[in-house]
Amino acid sequence: MKKFASKYEKHGLKISLAAQEKLFRYRWPGNIRELQHSIEKAVILSDSTVIKTEDFFFGQIISAKFGDDQFNIEEMEKRMILSAIERSAGKISIAAEKLGITRQTLYNKIKKFGL
Repeated sequence: MKKFASKYEKHGLKISLAAQEKLFRYRWPGNIRELQHSIEKAVILSDSTVIKTEDFFFGQIISAKFGDDQFNIEEMEKRMILSAIERSAGKISIAAEKLGITRQTLYNKIKKFGL
């Protein structure tokens, strides 16, 4: 977490006890890489200095949101972008920062997905 907090300039981040329990309970079929990606996404999307359980998206949460016909990378990316924009109250610069991409890249993706 320190590595990603430093990378995205979000110093002083902590993980709540409930979020830690969620991480410990998950089986991690993708092993360390899946854990790293989950933590990186949580750091990017976190709105505060404490990463909460709702900042982690993996396993059953994803399958509950997507049907089999919608389970692809582009659909997941589209939903992540929508979530970041919503959590940033429509402020594109903040959403782009949370996603770890430039504002221009976010505008391109918005156009690509017709958002």
